[in-house]
Amino acid sequence: MTTLGKYRELRHGAVVLPDNGGYNLAAGEMNPMIVMKFADKLTSHGAQAVFEPFANPNGKSVSLFEEVGIYLWGHSLESDHPRIGEADSTIDEPVGEFEGVLFHPPYFGSQPFTNDPRDLSRMRDVDEWLVAMESAAEIAVEHLVQDGVVCAVGRRYRHGGKEIRLDEWIVTAFSGLTPIEVWMSEPDVAIILRSLV
Repeated sequence: MTTLGKYRELRHGAVVLPDNGGYNLAAGEMNPMIVMKFADKLTSHGAQAVFEPFANPNGKSVSLFEEVGIYLWGHSLESDHPRIGEADSTIDEPVGEFEGVLFHPPYFGSQPFTNDPRDLSRMRDVDEWLVAMESAAEIAVEHLVQDGVVCAVGRRYRHGGKEIRLDEWIVTAFSGLTPIEVWMSEPDVAIILRSLV
């Protein structure tokens, strides 16, 4: 079975996460239950550190991981948070290795999140955006420990008359990793990937 075939099979039987609100999809936030479930998965494997390439300095990820004893390091183009460094995740590498990666990129066509011209939410060419996302995924995987786990969050949506299948793109971008679980939190899909080598 192909990697995409495996993903589609898992998506068909995906766990639907509870939605207790408290987040803003329009502001690029995801259901905190995705982070909490991923944190539980990582702690059950003894993880101590996770990397978030597109961290929101005002988001909840740092505190949610901290509650279960996992250190989060993130990148953001604009940050004054001590755990989220100012960096461009499409070219800048994090320091060290991580047991987990939380990958929740700015979606193509979303509102601009910063004034920085490098901000992916400002890109207007989907192919250019995909190349940047692939670069960020490659960098993240290079810093993942051998048996590390990725939680990549995406969705299917329409923009400019085109269907954007971010969920399937994610599966392809993380080549070398295999989807092992899928969690639904409409409209988002969390895809859990791991190296099965």
